[in-house]
Amino acid sequence: MKITLPKLKFKISETVKDALSITLLFLAWRGALFLVAYFGYFDIAPANGNYLIKEIHPAISMWLVYDYGWFKDIVAKSYDFSRHSMAFFPLWPATIWLFSKIFYFVNTHIIAFVLANLITLADCWIFYKLVQLDYDKDTAYRSVKYFLFFPMSLFLASAYSEPLFLLGVLSSFYFIRKQQYLLSGFGGIIASASRLVGSIMLLPLVIEVIKQKITKENWWKTLGILIAPLGLLGYMYFLKTNYGDCLGFLHAYQNSDWNRGYGYNAFNLFWNDIKIIFSFHGFGPSKDYVDAMMTTGSVLVMLTVLLSNIKKIRLSYFVYAILIMLVPLFSNSLDSLNRYVLPIFPFFMVLGILGRRKWVDSLITVTFLVLLGLFTVMFINRWWVG
Repeated sequence: MKITLPKLKFKISETVKDALSITLLFLAWRGALFLVAYFGYFDIAPANGNYLIKEIHPAISMWLVYDYGWFKDIVAKSYDFSRHSMAFFPLWPATIWLFSKIFYFVNTHIIAFVLANLITLADCWIFYKLVQLDYDKDTAYRSVKYFLFFPMSLFLASAYSEPLFLLGVLSSFYFIRKQQYLLSGFGGIIASASRLVGSIMLLPLVIEVIKQKITKENWWKTLGILIAPLGLLGYMYFLKTNYGDCLGFLHAYQNSDWNRGYGYNAFNLFWNDIKIIFSFHGFGPSKDYVDAMMTTGSVLVMLTVLLSNIKKIRLSYFVYAILIMLVPLFSNSLDSLNRYVLPIFPFFMVLGILGRRKWVDSLITVTFLVLLGLFTVMFINRWWVG
């Protein structure tokens, strides 16, 4: 399935055609999510009653749930209202705050929602260009399609920090492939200032530099990637200066309702989930089995696909994917693990390659869309999905 442009009497460049094609795919995805969410909300009772923000339209308000409440409060009060808020990195709320000042006549909630979706569109375009560095246009298009149809992509449609984090990650990899190292470093700053897991970006970037053929005259240009961790370091400096705790984002989980910390217990939970998954005894009413499939199962699927096709992706991409999987396991919890693996773009690249076979393309598309529709209805009704 590919959304194609109608034949036009005038000529347009291939770049414009590609951009329009990706934009149409994005709009189709966003429009479908709007319809599913709108009818799903008003036909199914929300888990915790009506929670819509009264000053904006329900079609937008229904998406602004869970973590958005933290970002909203950080925009309004910085980190003063709760130590737990320090778990949420500053770049996304800072971006909302900046645009709310520029467009002061627009409701802040609407600004956050529109920004997140526009950044997601930018993510799709950069991802498309990144895949094209190694594969053809059709493979790149399928990769973006699977990325948008992925069941957890609903978080890209909400006002979460995932779109901004992905913008940093994808731009960082794209620019380092183009040997524009300083711009790659700036992408790393965006990633490391958006989420804690962004702190891992420097390692795959270094691996990518090592794999490239750098002349002695130009080696100094590669030092630009060393600025990638500045997002994290800047946040640590801010927390130390204002709150006396440079590791406040780690300590924020203590005595909270998130059931998180830092340690190795999640590895035990992960292994227990694996045993639950492989002890399948039929489709009986087992919440433990469903939970294990949603969290650990999603990681196992990604890991299997990547390992079985490891020769099809670059080493830097593979290392990045493994680190994205590993970091959440040091939080003593598997909660939201299925959402945390959403930024593993190499997985969607591999699917884009495998999707050359029509039956594989159909299988992935139908499976992803069914689950995306289900999880969207659950999410907007405040049923926990990730």
